[in-house]
Amino acid sequence: VIYWDATKQQAQEMLEKVGLNNENLEAPINSLGVGKQQLIEIAKKQATVETISQYSVECPKGTKLDALTHIMKKENVNLGIVFCNTKKMVDVLVPLLEEKGISARGLHGDMRQRDRDKVMKEFRKGGVQLLVATDVAARGIDINDVDAVFNYDIPTQTEYYVHRIGRTGRAGKGGQSYTLITDKRQLMQMGNIVRSVKAEISPYEIEGLTDKKAEKLAKEKQPKEKPAKGKPSKNKFAKPAKEKAVKEKPFKEENFFKEKGLSII
Repeated sequence: VIYWDATKQQAQEMLEKVGLNNENLEAPINSLGVGKQQLIEIAKKQATVETISQYSVECPKGTKLDALTHIMKKENVNLGIVFCNTKKMVDVLVPLLEEKGISARGLHGDMRQRDRDKVMKEFRKGGVQLLVATDVAARGIDINDVDAVFNYDIPTQTEYYVHRIGRTGRAGKGGQSYTLITDKRQLMQMGNIVRSVKAEISPYEIEGLTDKKAEKLAKEKQPKEKPAKGKPSKNKFAKPAKEKAVKEKPFKEENFFKEKGLSII
């Protein structure tokens, strides 16, 4: 969007600076009134590749990793890229994926160039299932066999979203992109992306995902059952109560006969 109050010559110079062709804009420029404030809107191309099936995945907090691994197995993803917004998240996620039995390598700006080259070489050969990367580090990646892209973190800009999912569906092949969403704020961000790219992004449902932290807190808050009065404790380690010994009175013949109303002869 450009606002100005300018002459025709000034308008042409301004458009040349942003790389627009004056020949195609001659008519619009001639229609501008000198000395009047004008508004010109330049449409920004945000198209995504039609061969990519795009999905949004709503999952409770603490279940992103479970959602990612579930999709990996269900959709038979052999080669994929996971995008994170920070280097720290990349370093945290890689070992968690390894614990789940998924081979993964990280890629971010703090790595030495030779280490990045080594990771990319291994990924190209298919020796690693997932490449976990930041936006900057992943620029220029050109691999035709990437099955899917995962937005573990919602991209901060629409341009990043377009670039991320463009790593799959290359060379005429089909691809999938999955954006993981955990709260209302991220849902709003996803809505902005949908409006910007003007593409169909379908919901991807996963049954059985629950907020593990919330479940744990709920269990901790539940009152513990107290044993009813008069009933023995259910604690298997409790020692059995000792029975009180009943003292028996010694038997005396005199007392016995007196109680029966008899006399001793």
